[in-house]
Amino acid sequence: MARVGPVTIHDLPAELISHAFSYLNTIQLIYAARVCRQWRDLGLEHPTFWKNLTFYRATSGMFALLKARMNQGRGRPCHLRVVIVGTHPLIIPVLIRELLPAIMPRAVTLEITLDADYDQELSNILKLPAPNLVEFARCSQVPLVPEIFGTGTTSKLQILRLVGAPLPEVTIPAIRSITTLSIHHYTPEDTTFPPATLEQLQHLTSLTFSSPRVELHTPLSANFIKLLTRLDLLEVYCPHSIVKSFIQAVPSSCLSAIRTVRVLFGGELGSDLLHGLLTPLRSPFHLAIQRADTTIFSISLQDERSGFVRTFVEPLPNYYCKPDGNEMANSLFRNVEIASQLSTVTVSVSVWPHLIPYLRNFSSVGTLIVEYDWLSDYAPRPQRLPAFPFPGIGSSGWSGLTTLVLQSRQDFVDVNALDVLAFLDLMIAQRCKTLELRRVRVIDKMDLLSERFKSVVSFAECLWPSEGQFTPGAVEWTREM
Repeated sequence: MARVGPVTIHDLPAELISHAFSYLNTIQLIYAARVCRQWRDLGLEHPTFWKNLTFYRATSGMFALLKARMNQGRGRPCHLRVVIVGTHPLIIPVLIRELLPAIMPRAVTLEITLDADYDQELSNILKLPAPNLVEFARCSQVPLVPEIFGTGTTSKLQILRLVGAPLPEVTIPAIRSITTLSIHHYTPEDTTFPPATLEQLQHLTSLTFSSPRVELHTPLSANFIKLLTRLDLLEVYCPHSIVKSFIQAVPSSCLSAIRTVRVLFGGELGSDLLHGLLTPLRSPFHLAIQRADTTIFSISLQDERSGFVRTFVEPLPNYYCKPDGNEMANSLFRNVEIASQLSTVTVSVSVWPHLIPYLRNFSSVGTLIVEYDWLSDYAPRPQRLPAFPFPGIGSSGWSGLTTLVLQSRQDFVDVNALDVLAFLDLMIAQRCKTLELRRVRVIDKMDLLSERFKSVVSFAECLWPSEGQFTPGAVEWTREM
């Protein structure tokens, strides 16, 4: 029989309230827990409260909250991230000596960035066993001690990220089973690549090394070459001369076995570096030009059949001038043979004005993906398509273009139909009759698109690979014109 009488929020099932709580951050969840006793119990028991512990400030209130959240966890696995700038009298007695020893046995991920004054105290605590630790990140100039996480091997540790110091050339039992290693050395002192410790990491599949000053000993050892052959991902962010020497020191058969390689690139290195890296790739190719940071972008070439990717990370200011005579430009843009073997090109909206003039050889490409990147979050809505014409009035334009894809890298974005049509007019792409929308919505005048395109397809997710991987998408609707 149907219930008679008013229905209030207290009649909602606990499962529904807990699901709603999953959309709140920690502070919002604490406020929600103050509403009533039921919400308090559901809020404090919610994983958002006790599982992911992140702290950026050293205050008595923050440490009290950390204690409460740890106690609510009742020994369950959790993740701790501590990034505190400066000193505080409670860091050693409360955080380092009391809270960290209590959390080490159940920490799954642990990231710690503290002032250098606490390095010695912290090193002593990190010698405690961490049997459940899967990922560890540390920002410090003090190298890891061999006794870290106990003298025995921490079999669950898979990911190690170090910022500030290289690995010492000693055996560290706790890291022998890691699969992912990231080393970012930012001090002006020289470091050595690679240290002997790397050769002991028999399970390593991903290696990232970044340093402004590095000494490279060649020839590379046979054990290190063997380690490289097992990698799925290799990233080398070092001065251009070091990158070039490293690539030349690695046998081509070894490079051909690595699925994804990313390096810093400078135009003065010439085509020899490109040739060494691109050797294992076969056409057809996908070219992606995407924003990586405020002043940095990446150029990726992917073998569509094998999925192998080669990425060059470059400063965007190198492309603020016209293509003619720009020696800093990647010679890949001048390679007519590769241009003729491209099936798809992706260009981020935020780098379009600077990079599209360099793509004069690629006008025969069949599919163009215009990507709204993370900078689109700061743009007015609806989003505007790039207005910079290519290659210019009076030229043949993108004569081979048959499919235009508008793709959002993160959240959904809105566009106007008139902007889409104006964009194609600037591209001079009369043959383009297919429009794909990936996390992009046309908010007005859809009838104009039916007059211009034979097919309009909308996807809820991106279908083209992000960071070299394909992600399945769900078809939202398909409209044949």
